[in-house]
Amino acid sequence: MLPTTTVYSFTAGDVQLTVRFVTPAVPQDIKLLSQPITYVIFDVKSTDGKTHKVDLYFDAAGEICVHEAATKIVWNRGNDTGIDWMRMGSKDQHQFNPVGDGVGINWGYAYVSVPSDSQAKTSIGADVNNRGTFLKTGTLPTKDDSRQPRSASDAWPVMSVSWSFDATAVQVTKHLTFAYDDINSIKWFGTPFPPLWKKYFRNARALLVTAEAQFQHRINVTERLDTAVIEQTFKAGGSKYATVAAAVWRQTFGGHKFP
Repeated sequence: MLPTTTVYSFTAGDVQLTVRFVTPAVPQDIKLLSQPITYVIFDVKSTDGKTHKVDLYFDAAGEICVHEAATKIVWNRGNDTGIDWMRMGSKDQHQFNPVGDGVGINWGYAYVSVPSDSQAKTSIGADVNNRGTFLKTGTLPTKDDSRQPRSASDAWPVMSVSWSFDATAVQVTKHLTFAYDDINSIKWFGTPFPPLWKKYFRNARALLVTAEAQFQHRINVTERLDTAVIEQTFKAGGSKYATVAAAVWRQTFGGHKFP
C-alpha cells in the first residue's frame, strides 16, 4: 500500500498479474486533486518464458451509484476522443437526498472508460450473464442489456470490460479509468455548488478524455509522490509511521471536496 496506489499481485500457473489502483491525490496540483478518477492498471507477464493466452475481466455494479439497491438505475454508453465510456446512475436524480452519516450517494453518474485502441471489449448487462459469458468464452456479450430502468438489485446490472491477449516475458499493461460525476457536491445555505473540476472541464466525458491523454504523465507523478512520502515519513518515524502515512493519505483527501 502506497499513498496514491494500492497494489495486488496474483499468480495463475506461469502467469503473473499485478493490479494497481491509482488515485492521483497530488496536493501540489489542486486541479488534478479535484478530479474524481481512479486508474485501474493490469500488468501481465509470463514467468516461464513461454507464451500463454490471457483473458482479463473487470466490472463495476450499478449499486455503486445508489444508496439502496432497490433504487432504479439507467445506463448508456458512448465514445469521445480516444476513449469508449459507459455510465450508470439513478433514474430519478434527487440531489442531496438522503443525507446523514453512513449514507451512500444517490445521485450523479459512475463512469468506466477504456482507451479506444486497447482492443478492450465492453458490455452493460446482468452480472450473472456478463460474468458467466466471460467464464465460458473469455469475452463479453455483444449486446448491452436493454431492460431499463430497473432496480440496481434486479439482475444486478454491471459495466464490464475484458481483454484477451498473449502473455510473454515482456510485460503487457492494460488499464481503465473509473470516475464519478456527482453533478453538484454541496448545498450551501440552499444553493447547490458544483465540484471544482467542473471549472476546468465542460463535462465528465471531457474529464475522461484528459485523464486518458495524460495517463502516463499522471502515473509518473504519483510514483514520484509515493516514493517521496514513504522516504520522508520513514526518516521521520520509521516503517510503522510510513505505513500509517500511506494508509491514511487517500482517507484524508477523500474526506474533503473542492466545490
